[in-house]
Amino acid sequence: MKDKVLFVLPSLSMGGLQKSGLVTVRALQKVGFDVDLCLLYSGSHFFSEVGNLVVYSPANQSKNVIIKWVQVWWHVLRSVNQSKANKVIVFGRYYGATTALALLFNRKIQLWISERNSPQFRMSAAYERFCDVLFMLRAPYGVLAQTKYAAIFQKGRYPNSKVVVFPNVFESVGEVLESERDSDNVVIDSFQLEDYTVGKDGQNGEEGAIVFLVAGRFNDALKGIPDVLEAFLRTDNGKVKLLIAGGSLGEDKAVDAVIERYRDSSTDIVFLGKVEDMSLVYSRADIFILPSNSEGFPNALVEAMQRGLCCITAEFHPGVFEIIDGETNGIVVPSGNVMALESVINKVLAGKVDIVALGKNAAETAKKFEIEHRLAEIKEVFGVS
Repeated sequence: MKDKVLFVLPSLSMGGLQKSGLVTVRALQKVGFDVDLCLLYSGSHFFSEVGNLVVYSPANQSKNVIIKWVQVWWHVLRSVNQSKANKVIVFGRYYGATTALALLFNRKIQLWISERNSPQFRMSAAYERFCDVLFMLRAPYGVLAQTKYAAIFQKGRYPNSKVVVFPNVFESVGEVLESERDSDNVVIDSFQLEDYTVGKDGQNGEEGAIVFLVAGRFNDALKGIPDVLEAFLRTDNGKVKLLIAGGSLGEDKAVDAVIERYRDSSTDIVFLGKVEDMSLVYSRADIFILPSNSEGFPNALVEAMQRGLCCITAEFHPGVFEIIDGETNGIVVPSGNVMALESVINKVLAGKVDIVALGKNAAETAKKFEIEHRLAEIKEVFGVS
């Protein structure tokens, strides 16, 4: 009889967390687990492509916070009972605590949780206290830390649990690139673009401009979008083209203020708005920038590396050096340091950075995060019987 896993996942939309969940489910199936999926919110259509997967979707939920929490807890409890799983894996500390309550009187099931936020992130005091109490009453069997740096924090937070360094799992690069070839020529052309050029003359940059790509929510100060915009606009260089995925003008005052200050710049900026599938955008860029001030594990960074893009990332915490070494496979700049980022951009434009070599090394590094290179690790972590 196969080991049975119930995978508990929030699923409002197909973001980084949901994508990580989807690939992790596939990885668990590959090593021999029978997997059921408990979705805490709507969105089961995202997982229709995964074969042999039972999906427990919730009923419509109340707008009242307390009633909604009871509904989520009851949905988890029913899913656990129906699945008859011997292991439950939950993405997220808060939902892990809710699941711990559902398993309070069932100690036979292994409870694994994966904290998705940066180690420095804290919820409100009430939510943190809720989690602390539940994990004291029903400690997780295992905690998945996405970096070695995060594991240090988790060992202090969960002294009675097994803490394992387990970065996000990614599709094999061959499968990724094949799927993108199938959708070639519908890449950026298929998006509803807000094409915005800052320059007074309205030109859209010189032919052959180096294309940079940045992704992040505009209304999230931790994503660093105003910083990266400021760095680019200060270069005032027509050889630069910047694609921004994740937001549009008018969504964030800080972004709009930067644009207004540099309205006379000749830098070409294209706002892609919200992009459901980033894989359709990477192929149009030469360099990827992650300007975040805080991350748990940056999916977009590894995805860009898989495609051989030269990557520039902010030093959001020491865990970034477990992905980018800052010398051979990418560039690391201090978080929030506009001048440092501007300096790197200018070096790239001056030909002082070998972006091709950095991209090739990045693609090689990214392989260690892919499914096919991690099957033995997955078996060892979760103990396939």
